[in-house]
Amino acid sequence: QQQPSAAWSELTPAGPFNRPIRRTLLRELVPDELWALDQVQGAIYVHVPVRCVVAKLSCGELLCYGAVAPTDEMLALLGELEATHGPVTHVILPTTATEHKLFAIALARRLKDATLWIAP
Repeated sequence: QQQPSAAWSELTPAGPFNRPIRRTLLRELVPDELWALDQVQGAIYVHVPVRCVVAKLSCGELLCYGAVAPTDEMLALLGELEATHGPVTHVILPTTATEHKLFAIALARRLKDATLWIAP
């Protein structure tokens, strides 16, 4: 039998990260410069599209603007970008909106060499 907290985690956008319904789509917005990692987050019957924009910096590093859930699929897609365009060195939390705030720390923990920047 599941603990109540584990059962409730299925209803929250924060977890678990690797639910089959949380797919990540990679889209190239500007060739070799700007990409989007799109996910749908939701609880019960409310589902919201959420985007993490990945930008290539002039120094050959990557910046993630707005975090999404760091699922295995999302991290694999981000890894493909890193293999071609350089490491992610910055993660920016541009807002305190729940759909990004819940995942910024989790993503920063997975990207050990990245600095997490939080908007006031």
